[in-house]
Amino acid sequence: MTATDRSAYIAYIDGIRALAVLAVMLYHLKPSLLPGGFVGVDIFFVISGFVVTASLASHGQENLGTFLGNFYARRLVRLIPALVTMLVTTTLAYVLLVPKAWFNRAAESVGQAAFWGLSNWVLDRQTINYFEPRAELNPFTHTWSLGVEEQFYLIAPLLLFVALRRPAAHRHRQVVVLTIGGLAAFSLLSCYYFGVTKGARFVFYHLAFRFWELAFGALLFLGLPGIRRLSAHFSTRGCLSGVAGLLLVVVAMLMPHSSTYPFVRASVAVLGALLLISSAHASPQDAVRRALASRTAVWIGRRSYALYLWHWPVYVLARWTVGLTVWPFNAGALAVTFLLAAVSYRAVEQPFRTSVWLKAWPPSLRIGLCLLMMAAGWFAGRGLLEQQPRLGLGKVTQEASDWYGDRQFIRTSLAANRRCDPVATAVDIGSLTGAGNQFDPKDCPSKAASRLFVIGDSHATVYLPMLEQLSAEDGRTITVLPTPGCSYMDLQGALDEAADPHCYQVARDALRTVLDQARPGDTVFLPSLRLPRLIHLGGERRQVPPNLAGQEGDLFDLTELELAALTRAKSDAHRWIEPLVSARLQVVLEAPKPIFRAHPFACVEWWNRWNPECSAGLDERRLDLERYRAPMMDALRDLATTYPGVTIWDPLQVLCGKDVCSAMQAGRPLFFDGDHLSPYGNFVLLRSFQRAVQRAEAPRGQTQRRRMTPR
Repeated sequence: MTATDRSAYIAYIDGIRALAVLAVMLYHLKPSLLPGGFVGVDIFFVISGFVVTASLASHGQENLGTFLGNFYARRLVRLIPALVTMLVTTTLAYVLLVPKAWFNRAAESVGQAAFWGLSNWVLDRQTINYFEPRAELNPFTHTWSLGVEEQFYLIAPLLLFVALRRPAAHRHRQVVVLTIGGLAAFSLLSCYYFGVTKGARFVFYHLAFRFWELAFGALLFLGLPGIRRLSAHFSTRGCLSGVAGLLLVVVAMLMPHSSTYPFVRASVAVLGALLLISSAHASPQDAVRRALASRTAVWIGRRSYALYLWHWPVYVLARWTVGLTVWPFNAGALAVTFLLAAVSYRAVEQPFRTSVWLKAWPPSLRIGLCLLMMAAGWFAGRGLLEQQPRLGLGKVTQEASDWYGDRQFIRTSLAANRRCDPVATAVDIGSLTGAGNQFDPKDCPSKAASRLFVIGDSHATVYLPMLEQLSAEDGRTITVLPTPGCSYMDLQGALDEAADPHCYQVARDALRTVLDQARPGDTVFLPSLRLPRLIHLGGERRQVPPNLAGQEGDLFDLTELELAALTRAKSDAHRWIEPLVSARLQVVLEAPKPIFRAHPFACVEWWNRWNPECSAGLDERRLDLERYRAPMMDALRDLATTYPGVTIWDPLQVLCGKDVCSAMQAGRPLFFDGDHLSPYGNFVLLRSFQRAVQRAEAPRGQTQRRRMTPR
């Protein structure tokens, strides 16, 4: 390849990189702008396979040890300094600005694993879907693709050494090409098969199911001599293949989002990238190649690694602070991304890549330096995360005992009322070993005769501070049986075994555990989110379609579909309540608590008060919430009337004022997010719940007149 060819080759590859990174950036900024923009990552994989093979080919005369040492030294110096800089800087910003929450706990482990190229494994192990809010609020999610590439680099030189060896026997080269081709075909077929049978998330993060994209790039480079010969006879078709490749890439990026990714869309994008590269290499005068080699495209392409590294943390931190839903903030996020990428390219990437002094080092020392940087970055990140309670700038972090689900706040505040010292132990729920919690009161002057059982999802476990204090005050054994991700009789929908066998089985196991352990006279508390959320985890708000008359729906009116689901759920509730009542247990149903259109933990700092996600505020009119929950309250009253052992506890009566329900009380949080209580909320509700349990357990004649327990 001549010097001219080499310059053009670098230019058009950088142009394709620019196309890929801009697509990813636009998609992550606002998916509706480019619904399939995430295929830019698939294009990057093809480019990586091609470029890595080209890099290895220029060292084909070396022995295996030198071949491997030089390759790993080049790759690590190229990738690690900028990666470590981004990870440490992002970890610091995350620690300062982002409060801890159950749904972003994975951020810490993903960020730490990213130093070692293993974040894709952590994301897969924690079953985090790339397209769900948990991923969108994690500033390190994007490092999964770097993990895939780094793992590919471990095996690529070993696979390619024989094929690139000079001089290499033609037969040996063919064997290597066939081996790589066979592995690529197996990877592609496995991706399709397991993606269909187990779901897209199962195949999304693994090198095994991404190998085909990288391998096709490598095979393309190995096939360049043949492509060059063909282009001499079919120059017009070579130009057309460039246009076809560009069209395929554009089609893949514009295709509506589909849960079948990464199948058809990824295949289209990969084919398009292969055509673009082969056409640009074979046809120097191709118009598409000239466009890809333009000054602007090359400028962006050379900074594509830095842009990819920095765009995602900038976007995520913007979502956590000022928001990323209006154009001024979106434009600002883009500007900050380009600024940080330019600084990273100039101050970090280039000095390491072009350092004559560093190039004079033997490969082993360069590799050792990069490994030392990775270790130092990992220790720095770990130290920052451990110091978050001290370093965090926000109220949520500084006043953690009010917000987070530990039991220290309520223990300290009500220490004088504690008669016992509850010992927490784990209990089994069916096949789920140690999934439950039990508080056994010790050192009590006297103990309550009856036990309390609690069944439910996160809206049950959020009551743990209150329940532990209740055990300490009443001398009562309390068993909490969590059903993670599976509400127990929330009345928003019937629990159908066919539709959701997992949740059905979890509910059956929890019910069986209670029936096996409870004695007549014990109480069962069934808390749940019994209204459709007004705001979801990722900021998605409740949308109410027009009613049957075509009039605009009211946010606080249940839709026809929701009312129908409530009717079915009320009929289904009998099979979950009747066994408890038949066992002569008292059942306390939780009435719907207030819910909000903004998350308190994300809206109480000075830097997020202008976030559009917080525009609805942290107050709701009580009249609206009473109207919203009226059908659910009717259903609960019907159940309480049907079963003599069922009563209703209504936290709203305590949490709301006469006209307004607020997520905050005198500057302290009653709620952590839009519908989960805080520890301070537990403190406020303790006495009301304590009386509710006492009334449920009182002789039946004393409770017949009053089935509802408001206070």
